[in-house]
Amino acid sequence: MALITREKRKATASIREKQDGTKRYRFPMPDAAHARNALARLNQAKGLSSDEREKIVQRAFRILGWPDKEHPESVSDWLKAHAR
Repeated sequence: MALITREKRKATASIREKQDGTKRYRFPMPDAAHARNALARLNQAKGLSSDEREKIVQRAFRILGWPDKEHPESVSDWLKAHAR
């Protein structure tokens, strides 16, 4: 997985949140490698609502081209199977 620049991170972040006047750009997905990594690390993320988790999974699925024959599950099925 290649490093991404600050501008690319801002442009491809799934969640933009403000904390104490600063912004955080979470779960950037400029390519398939970052999308797979976001899915793998989703359970480690703290402070995410269920809507934010669903948004991240939907975006990763769209980038990866899922569901398909190899990965037939829907976003809701994936979230249920990979719940904390």
